[in-house]
Amino acid sequence: MPVMPVLDKNFSVYLSLFSSHFSASFASSLRSYAAYRNLPLISIGYRNDWAHAQWLTADPHDFVEFIAQSEGVATNFFHGCVFALKNAKPFVCETTSYRSNKVQGLMTKVGGEKHLVTENTSAAVYEQCLSKPLDELIAQKIEQLRQASNAYLDQAIGINQLQVA
Repeated sequence: MPVMPVLDKNFSVYLSLFSSHFSASFASSLRSYAAYRNLPLISIGYRNDWAHAQWLTADPHDFVEFIAQSEGVATNFFHGCVFALKNAKPFVCETTSYRSNKVQGLMTKVGGEKHLVTENTSAAVYEQCLSKPLDELIAQKIEQLRQASNAYLDQAIGINQLQVA
């Protein structure tokens, strides 16, 4: 299938791809899922010739909006996972040896290990991870971690000790 460039960023429904160097099995699984759900695969920031379209010139603001409006995210980047989690988007993350520690650490912290996929991951897992809302326990864990982080920062800068003169 010829790859068409993204000329219009106003897609109504799409699955966003964020990364490069996906494995052939990951690409194949995503193409099958996208065909089944009738979703175009739009690669943002990186060329993935197997995607339906590319948006290589997106700036950081475009990226944030694009991920927020997507039906789901497919990535192998730590920041792809972060933006999927921030926007409560269904997602899958292919683990790679280069980024495995970062993404596995993040997923362990938030309870999102099921979103990590490998070449042996079944189509049913892609379906579950990309078509269902994120587990509410993930959002709860993120909120707990955010509160702990804020409390630590408050203590570190002595926010409770400041006096207004």
